[in-house]
Amino acid sequence: MELANLSSLVSSLDAIKAVTPFALSNIMDYREVCGLVEKKACLFLRRDSAMLLLVPHHDSFYDIFYCAQDTSALKSILADFKNSYDGPYYARISVIGKEAQIIPVSRILEECGFTLSKKKARTQHKPTANTVESMTALQSPRSRDDNSGYTVSFAAAGDEEEILSLLLEEFDVCDDDVPELEAIKDSIEKKEIVVSRDNGIMTALNYFKLKNHTCYSWYDVTRKEYRHKFEFFDLYNYRADYFSRNNIVINRYVGWRNPANRRLMKFAARFNEFPDGIYVHVYRSGACRRGNSNSSVIHIKTLET
Repeated sequence: MELANLSSLVSSLDAIKAVTPFALSNIMDYREVCGLVEKKACLFLRRDSAMLLLVPHHDSFYDIFYCAQDTSALKSILADFKNSYDGPYYARISVIGKEAQIIPVSRILEECGFTLSKKKARTQHKPTANTVESMTALQSPRSRDDNSGYTVSFAAAGDEEEILSLLLEEFDVCDDDVPELEAIKDSIEKKEIVVSRDNGIMTALNYFKLKNHTCYSWYDVTRKEYRHKFEFFDLYNYRADYFSRNNIVINRYVGWRNPANRRLMKFAARFNEFPDGIYVHVYRSGACRRGNSNSSVIHIKTLET
């Protein structure tokens, strides 16, 4: 195990992919991972046929990215990783793909002591005139009343602590990949977070990313006491209006849903949003505890070479 640097990461990935263009990997955004290596004290374990990149997240656990020539190579390097500890370790690893692609990797993770913690289904929908009309019709009247004390806007500098707090009320820091403060600050600067406020209190938010004319919705949160107001329609309309005014063309919308939540899936279907066959299975090490309240007492252990 060694400290990662960009050169070693790139050379290892290139060597593996030179052998097979169909390498097993959970690296979906190459540039983003390279940026993490440049900003953080990441750890790196490499072999000729496989590599693991361990990225510290929320000072609570390592997020593991992998690339391997085949399942045997992945199993071997994960066994090496596990054997490098003589005590508990805190780690998360996600497997992404169609169910048939996920199953072989999932078996390896379970053999290496990881436990399935959450499943998410990717959903897609293409905007239609009917969808836009439906969203506009459901916009709350008070969003048009300047004297109501209710506002919808992009998040501003200084909102990051409140945004993180609201995310942690709804999502698990490990299972749901809750962003860190620096990432939230960056998203605020890029106008990727829309928030609503009621007399100054942040009541809801929509957190999204734009890439290649695709809008990726990452998080939708409304405080429990405000959910009966359906404020997320106001956030979506504000976002759509911003796209329209700035000539931002969106060809498709992508999100992640819990497939076990039938009510949520049924609701999404009403707006032409359906699973596309891609899933994420999130695995934890046995020592990586569930729940955000435990985060402050979980400390990353430094591995020995």
